[in-house]
Amino acid sequence: MPLARPVLPGKTYMLTRRATRRRWLLRPDANGRSQQIYLYTLGYNANEHGILVHNLCQMSSHDHETITDVLGTLPLFLRGFHRDLANAMKCHRGWSGEFYDKNQTSRVELTSPAAVLEEMAYVLVNPTDSGGVWDYEAWPGVTVKCNEIGEKVFAVKRPEVYFDPNNKEKNWPDEIELRIVMPETLLREYGGLKEAQQALKSRCEVLADKARTERRKLGLAFGTPASAVQSKFTRRSSSYEVFGALRPTFATGGEPEAAEQAREARAQFLSEYVSYRVPGPSPGTHSCVRTLIRGVNLQPACVSVHRFSIPRHAPIPYPASPAAPADATVSDFAPATMDGSPSADLPPRAVQSVAGGCRRKTHLHTLWRRRA
Repeated sequence: MPLARPVLPGKTYMLTRRATRRRWLLRPDANGRSQQIYLYTLGYNANEHGILVHNLCQMSSHDHETITDVLGTLPLFLRGFHRDLANAMKCHRGWSGEFYDKNQTSRVELTSPAAVLEEMAYVLVNPTDSGGVWDYEAWPGVTVKCNEIGEKVFAVKRPEVYFDPNNKEKNWPDEIELRIVMPETLLREYGGLKEAQQALKSRCEVLADKARTERRKLGLAFGTPASAVQSKFTRRSSSYEVFGALRPTFATGGEPEAAEQAREARAQFLSEYVSYRVPGPSPGTHSCVRTLIRGVNLQPACVSVHRFSIPRHAPIPYPASPAAPADATVSDFAPATMDGSPSADLPPRAVQSVAGGCRRKTHLHTLWRRRA
């Protein structure tokens, strides 16, 4: 079940999304086609939803972005970006299966300047940390250098695959621009663009040296830019991973006060979120069915809403449903027939599921349509 998380404007995040089964479906191409698709889809959706991109890294099996959600539209951005990128890459690769894994996008909120600096450095050094190349700035996938943040503007032409210029639903421009912006928190923290770039460069060198030392101790070699683009995209990453490891929702850069504030804000949000939700089945579904079938005891029935199944043998204290309008009639809540016209009778399957105690999962909320 997706983790409940607040969506607020002005927040800075580090995003990560992995390809299915850790395959190298995002692998950079020698001709630059996958890099073009990645930049075009990211730039299009960032401009569409008011997202500021601070840095990015297109790895072979996953992608990283550090962004600021200016308008509070992060879910819409993620939906559009990942959908367009997945569809375009599937057309490009000739891949018919799922593209991304089924886990929720990793979205780490950066709550302090130290956290922003640390995560941005992690994103830039990731090619070296993963053993892809010795010099992280030589990675052939889409990335930026430290001295380009705040100045770099990608100009990307529309790829030849997937993006139909005659599409009436979406206007795919011939060329888009993606501007790489230095976060305001770093500009205020270090007093200017050059100072922030230098601080980021220093932190990247520390992380890169640490990664090289660790791989040298383990006897692991580094790849080259040529080997990265020549690898098969069906290859899978084989580095060790702890199964079921915790996935952080915020980062503070090692600042105790910021960590305590983030934990308190998180606890307050979850408390309000849980108190707002009504336990048990959807009150809308229950109210609709109870309005339709007067006098039928729904408690012994098996009503399944999403992932919740109500057993026949356990009476459940249903929450009180809101009263129906005074002028409401049964026909206002009648189920839709195959041709879309309302019907005063319940479908046989719904009657069997609600009144007959059928244990088969039936999503009642898909069976009803309130008349306009």
